[in-house]
Amino acid sequence: MCAMTDTRDTVASFLDRVGRSNFERNLGHSTQVVSRALAKNQFPAHWFFSCRDWCAEIGIEVPEHLFRQNVGAADASKQNADRSAA
Repeated sequence: MCAMTDTRDTVASFLDRVGRSNFERNLGHSTQVVSRALAKNQFPAHWFFSCRDWCAEIGIEVPEHLFRQNVGAADASKQNADRSAA
């Protein structure tokens, strides 16, 4: 069973919990791109599925709120909702 994700998690606190070097090694991300994610406090969206799978392997829940959302999809969803309401 996976531990619950704390929505107050930051990229830094998540990496501290799982071990930054473990994260980089197991997901195949360079120190440089992980440093960029730390600076932005957000992981690229395309890392989500591999991170989710790895988190499941190590018994923790993936912190979904730390991944960049697809703004285009959110905008399209909002436009569809606005049309339905009209």
